[in-house]
Amino acid sequence: MIPLEEFGCLSDGDEFVAIAVAEVEEAFKMDSDSFERKYGCRKPGPEEENVVVTCRSGRRAKLAIDALRALGYQQLKLYPGAFNEWVAKGGEVAKYHDLERPENS
Repeated sequence: MIPLEEFGCLSDGDEFVAIAVAEVEEAFKMDSDSFERKYGCRKPGPEEENVVVTCRSGRRAKLAIDALRALGYQQLKLYPGAFNEWVAKGGEVAKYHDLERPENS
């Protein structure tokens, strides 16, 4: 997951959230309401199949996947090209200054 302040977020029109790898475990231990208040979107459940994790180069995404799997998220997907490839191929990126930052974050 990508820290908003540093890199921006991948976007395909669906919900997305950027969480620093150091916060992933704490964030996904939150109840759904607390997660939504902090990050501005719905918390995905462990049973969901469309949870994609990425970062700038791939290393932090693998750490995030390990943390999420320990919390019961078994159907995760890793975007293999990472953020750098996404940008190089012309993928849409929402920059931090273009997004409304949720309160309490």
